[in-house]
Amino acid sequence: MKKFLLLMSVLFMSCHCMAQNYIDADSVAMAKADSCVNVILKSYQENDVYTKGGLLDKFTYQQVPNLTKCRLAYYKLRKYFVDNIYEVEIWFQKDDESLFKFDCRYFVKDNLLEFFDDYFILGDYKKKYPKVRRWEMIRQGKVCIGMTKDECKLSIGIPQDINTTTLSTGKKEQWVYPYSYVYFRNGVVTAIQD
Repeated sequence: MKKFLLLMSVLFMSCHCMAQNYIDADSVAMAKADSCVNVILKSYQENDVYTKGGLLDKFTYQQVPNLTKCRLAYYKLRKYFVDNIYEVEIWFQKDDESLFKFDCRYFVKDNLLEFFDDYFILGDYKKKYPKVRRWEMIRQGKVCIGMTKDECKLSIGIPQDINTTTLSTGKKEQWVYPYSYVYFRNGVVTAIQD
């Protein structure tokens, strides 16, 4: 019986040590992720931010109007139990003082700044996109023949999928959205299917 109790106490101590090491490693990873998020989001607190097309308020589930000026108000970082997946819950404040919520899940190895760049424009959008000319169409969330890829993304967001065909005369792409398809030839919209 003494051997059994000794064996059980050794097992308990080793399990406790392993769990403590896991918690410590997890805390270090979380602190590293939080530090990364802090650096990125600090620029969103200190500068004007504008929304791009396709942004959904995760609190009201309403579309956030394109080119809405806002600033980061608050964020919270959570870690999933699956290794290296984090969720950032972010609240932005619009000029009219109302808030909207943006959630994202990312792997620690992912470039979070690129992910934010898909949904937000940091600073003066006309300076960031000097070749864009259809700002009123973008503000309305509309796509038209002749738009560039940047104008399309600013207007209706990132496509769910892109199908590409290479021809002798150039490259054709079909951008797949939930309720429409946008067709490009050599980087310019040639057709829209609703």
